[in-house]
Amino acid sequence: MLLLVLPAQAVVVTCVKESSEVLRIDYSAADEAVLPIAFAIDIAVDGIATIENVYDYKVGDSNTADPGYGIFPNSMQIDENGNVIDWGTPVVGPLGGSTVTLQMASRYSGSENAPLRSDILCRIRINPNGAADVNVTITRNVTGGGVVLENGLPASFNGQGGSGGGGGGPLGVRVTKCTVRAGSKPSSDSISVSGYIDGAADAFSGFGSAVATITSADIVSPCLQTFPIDGATYKNGQFKSTKTASPLRTSLTVNTRTSKFTFSARNVSLKGLSSPLNFESAIGASTAATEVNETIINGKSRPIPIKLMMGVKDSLRIDKFTAKRRATTDYFTVRGGFAVQNTGVNMVNEPFIVTLGGQTFTIPAGSFKANRSGFACSRITLADDSVAAASFNFARSAFTLTIKNTKIEAGEGSAGLRLNFALFDQVNQVNLPQVIPVNPPQDNGDDDEGEDDDDDDD
Repeated sequence: MLLLVLPAQAVVVTCVKESSEVLRIDYSAADEAVLPIAFAIDIAVDGIATIENVYDYKVGDSNTADPGYGIFPNSMQIDENGNVIDWGTPVVGPLGGSTVTLQMASRYSGSENAPLRSDILCRIRINPNGAADVNVTITRNVTGGGVVLENGLPASFNGQGGSGGGGGGPLGVRVTKCTVRAGSKPSSDSISVSGYIDGAADAFSGFGSAVATITSADIVSPCLQTFPIDGATYKNGQFKSTKTASPLRTSLTVNTRTSKFTFSARNVSLKGLSSPLNFESAIGASTAATEVNETIINGKSRPIPIKLMMGVKDSLRIDKFTAKRRATTDYFTVRGGFAVQNTGVNMVNEPFIVTLGGQTFTIPAGSFKANRSGFACSRITLADDSVAAASFNFARSAFTLTIKNTKIEAGEGSAGLRLNFALFDQVNQVNLPQVIPVNPPQDNGDDDEGEDDDDDDD
């Protein structure tokens, strides 16, 4: 009868089991007319289990890049001028027991900076203490106000608990940042990975080493490094290990209080590494593994270096495609990255064929000239009287291509752009503009000379 009189709209807080020791606390306000502004909830585990840590929560004002509930009224400290001197934490009361109270709120300016309708509030690490199964309950903390909407009204609340497994099994891992760089010399690449590995301090004892493994579908030989961890390095809930075997430099840090980890390796060969890549950490008998894709690797604006595929497989990446449809003639320019399996290919002796949609442009053999970094050609008149220029820098895996004084036959929208020379035959999709006559731009001679691109492909 009680359920029948509750409103249909509600804020739902859910417990999701991610591993034997890690619970993810999610919220959803998809059915509410307005967003929640504050949460005060109690998380409880039954039996002999205990709650050891609360982590991976938003800190600070909500914004477009990092939305969420990062204001902690219970512990936030503000000076006399209204400046935040300590954001605090959402945890109310000590950890290590069977119950924890969380208080978190949002603060933002402008609807574009609002929290999401559904998202993660935090993660919680529990210690089952040998229990085969752990039940979790989520309730409103009435003293703290429960869940309050932005209009000041209390939200209808539905807390959905769950169960956690007993001890043992894989550790949870989440990578929040990964940076991959290609060096200018052999074995001068670098990688760094950071995020969260879930495990209590006792999970890191009784073993001699930790092993980090980086792999991907296209890797030639896995990057495998072993990091001995001395028990004497454990201080204040944190293990540290660094290993240098010149020129190799590696490090691994695991903080058991915050569950944060960092791994890095410098002066290594990552030849053949591509996205997505797999990161695995083996700590004693426990393992933590996850897949990392281009949304994490090098951030959203910079792809994993295609240079790592040079000498491994033929690859093509289009970074920028520009096409102009003029009143009398058209032109298009391409800039991107490439890799060839056969680095000994001689482009001087090969015809270079460009296909845009169903239209073909052939740069005859003998048009390219070898230079210090690769091959280039400039102002080559093709059979249809169009003019081509191109530069392929093998050292940086970068290329540019321009074809002008032509007529683009393909219509508006997506079209295949294929580049072919010797055994290299790769295609990517590009977007063509509408057929609208425009005034031809002034030709200053800078866009088709096949000069090397100075942008770093790292």
